[in-house]
Amino acid sequence: MIKLPNAKGWLTKEEAKATGLPLFIKTDSTKPGRWTQEPYGHAVLLTKTRCVALKMPTLDSGREAAVAYRYAQGASSSYRYVPLYDRTSVFESGELPYSILQDGEIMGNKI
Repeated sequence: MIKLPNAKGWLTKEEAKATGLPLFIKTDSTKPGRWTQEPYGHAVLLTKTRCVALKMPTLDSGREAAVAYRYAQGASSSYRYVPLYDRTSVFESGELPYSILQDGEIMGNKI
């Protein structure tokens, strides 16, 4: 049985896999993470919190769909998969530099 996302929009492992979207998994803080698949040749994928911090918030009321999920190892419940949103255009246009991105925020190669 598939549950609904929690109040933050996070999913369980089963729910995240069921979406068919790429998942970013990082279980060891000393090693880089990995994508389960890379359907986007180049993409900047950020959490809602990171979007807000960089002054490009996500749309409210579910009007913007997640394009991938990131595993949050430290989460205290079974809801450990955080939605990621595409912000590639902001970086491609030069509004923000790629140098500020962290592990798991870019998929594929920079253009």
